[in-house]
Order: sequence, then C-alpha cells, then structure tokens
Amino acid sequence: MTNPPAIDPVDEFGDRAAAPHRELMGWAVAISADDIPAAVLSRSARVIADSIACMVAAEDEPEVQRFHGKLIGRSALAEATLFRKGAPRVDRLSAATGNALADVWHELEEGWRIVPCHAGLYVLPALLAEAEYAGISTRRTLACAAIAYEVVTRFAATWHFPDMAEQGRGWVHARFNSIGAAVATSLVRKSPADLASSALENAISMALIGPRRHHLDGALVWNAWPAAATWIGMTSVDWAECGIAGLVTTPADVMGVEFRGEPSWPNMTNNLGESWAILDGYTKIHACIQHAHSTVEAVLEARPEVVARASEIQEILIETHRLALFLDQPNPLTSLAAKFSLQHIAATTYVHGHAGPEAFSAASLSNLDVAELRKKVRFAPFGETAGAHDRPSRVTFVMIDGARITATCLSAAGGPDRPFGSGIIWSKIEALTQSAAPRFTQMARDLERLDPDWIDRPWSEFVGTALKG
Repeated sequence: MTNPPAIDPVDEFGDRAAAPHRELMGWAVAISADDIPAAVLSRSARVIADSIACMVAAEDEPEVQRFHGKLIGRSALAEATLFRKGAPRVDRLSAATGNALADVWHELEEGWRIVPCHAGLYVLPALLAEAEYAGISTRRTLACAAIAYEVVTRFAATWHFPDMAEQGRGWVHARFNSIGAAVATSLVRKSPADLASSALENAISMALIGPRRHHLDGALVWNAWPAAATWIGMTSVDWAECGIAGLVTTPADVMGVEFRGEPSWPNMTNNLGESWAILDGYTKIHACIQHAHSTVEAVLEARPEVVARASEIQEILIETHRLALFLDQPNPLTSLAAKFSLQHIAATTYVHGHAGPEAFSAASLSNLDVAELRKKVRFAPFGETAGAHDRPSRVTFVMIDGARITATCLSAAGGPDRPFGSGIIWSKIEALTQSAAPRFTQMARDLERLDPDWIDRPWSEFVGTALKG
C-alpha cells in the first residue's frame, strides 16, 4: 500500500516566512531616546525601581542566598551589580541571571494584563546588567527599557495559543523571557537591525516549555525559568555576533508549529511609536499571582464583618474568572505553590489581614488557622457578566446559620483602569529596599521625575550610589 503524501504542518499556520519581527526590530534599533515621550521614560524609571525592589526583597530567601553565593564565588569579573545588600559586582551574565531569579521569587513583579506577559521581568535583568557594564547613560537605559518592553509585549500580543490559553500547558515566563533578554541586550549594545533580528531568532528557537503544573505543585525550578531564559537571550546576541544564527522563519516555526499558536501579524507592527505598552502595565502589592488579586481585595473587604464570627465560618465560596479557576491546590507544599493556590490565597489573606510576602512564607503553610480555612474554600465561575470586567471575583463567607457575607471586586487595583496612587507604589518600593539600600527609594523617585542631575549620567553611577547601604 502506498503511504499518503506527507502534509507540511506549517500550511495551517499561514505564511511561515512572514517576517514582521524584522520590521519591528528595525524600528527598535532606529528609534532614539529623544523620540520617546517624557511620560514613557518616567514610567520606565518606575518599572525599573519596582523590579529592583523585588530583586532586593528576595535577598534573604535561603535558595536565592545560596545561588547568589555561587555566582559571587566563581565570578572573576566585576561588570554589574547583584541587587542585594552590599551591592556585590560580578560578571554581567551572573548579575542578570541572579537578579532574574530574585525578581520573580516573591511574585511581586509588574506585568501586562492585555495578554499574560511580565515584560519587565523578561527585559530588565539583562538590560540593567548590560547597561551598567557598557556605561550608557541613564536616559538611554530608560529608553531601552521602554523599547524592549514594547517589542516583547508585541510578540505576546501577536500569538494566541488555543492549546495553552486555558488550564493547559506552558507558562509565559518560559515562552517569552528569552525574547525580552535578547532584545534588551541588542539595544544596549547598539546592534544593527540584521544582527538584532538574528539574535532574536536565536532566542526564540530556544524558548522553554514551562510545564504549567510546576507552580501549582510547588517546584521551585519555576522561579529559575526567567534566569535560564535571561542567559539564553543574552548569549543569543553573543552567538549572532559570532555569525551563529537561525532562520527568518523561526518565530512561525516555534510559536506557530511547535507551540501551535495562531498569529495576528498586524499586532507586531501596527502603530509603532504611537502608543507604548509600558504605560499599560500593572503593579502588584500582593505577593501572589495577579489572577487572584481580585479575590484578595474581596476577602479584605468582607473581613471586618466576618472576624467577629470567625468560629462560625462554614464555607468560603469564591466565584471568579476562568484564569483563576485553574489555581486549585488545596494543600500547597512550598511557598511557591501557596502563591498559586486560590485556597491558600483566600485563607491566608483572611488570617493575616494582608497578602504580603509573610502571608506566603513557610510558616503560613503550617499555620493551623490557615490550613483549616483552606479546607472550606470552593470555587465557581463568576458568571456570564465576567467578560465585561477584568478578572473579577466574588467572595462569600457562608456561616453555619446560613448567613452570607459577600464582597465583590470586578477588577483588581494596580492596572490602568484602577491605578494605584504614586504613594502606594513608592511605599511598596521603600518597604522592600529600606534595609538593604536606604537611599534607593528617594533616588529612584528623583529618576521618575527625570532629574537632570542623574538622567544624563551613566547608569552605573546611579546604581553605585543608590544601592549603597
């Protein structure tokens, strides 16, 4: 019997050779800092400050301490700073990977809600290390951050993954992080468009899978994906500089064929320079996945009425959006799993009265009150009106006598629709950095105002001064 002819799997994904990413990279390397609005540069400063604060905040976590110790012990170069107390300087690859691990550790890093994407995490560890080593100005550092943020969010917005979008496979940190690191590195090094495109294609060819169950099951290697992808992205530029390159078809081959994504190519290049994705990012003050922040807010709203009847709680019903329904882990085994367990998030927020890092510490896992409440949580879909809001949640405390105490949050604070006041964001940054770097917050606030005393001085000078104890 004659075998049927093979069918090229790329046929169903449209034009495999489409190369709008090269047009995008051409724009990215050509735009100058002077072409970027002051409001965008100012937001870059705040995003950088927030990310550095997240990195510093993880310095005492035992696993982070041990990894940073390895990096410090084996680095023969002093090119860039590990953002922790004492501001040790190591080679830039080590600085970037160490900072990437720390940035994601407490689940406090900023993100982009339009599609799931934490662009600051993907871009900044590489960018800040390269900028410090290269001695580029602070103004150009802010500009590179905004441009790289734009590129990686446009990649995320271009691809829709039906097989992964629901409670399925793959995590965005693994999928897109290497892209952000490669773009950031190329911009700082002033790579020409063809080389920057080759570096991008190299990085995409090594996109990670990121098993989605890892965070629910508490596998701490989940926190290392950004570090690995940052290394891949930075080294992808080195490879391109050596003439080692992939193919123009790489984005379609990886995102389309292998990950079975569906492209919307116009999203990659439409209206470049007319709007800036970094202005649409969200900031987090709760140390857990953003999908659950509306639940946190609803619990905190209901809590004052519930505490007088705490012993009477029979059930906690959480009606929430489809992305949060996947966060089903009644018995989290690690602090990572706790940050992705809707049962733990609701219970620990009620018990502690907040959802800060301590609410997800190892001690919170064995807290008897938290453990007992976790057993009483059940989920349900928010309902047909959920689509009109951004990630809503309704929390109902059901008492043994049938009384119900309910609070609803239609969209968590921190995004463009409900932005935090400047004071809240800077209070977060100060709380996370005060011990290790007491002068950082004030200097970063000056940077947000584009202080002329700093904006055109080298980024390395800002880091060296701001991170001093």
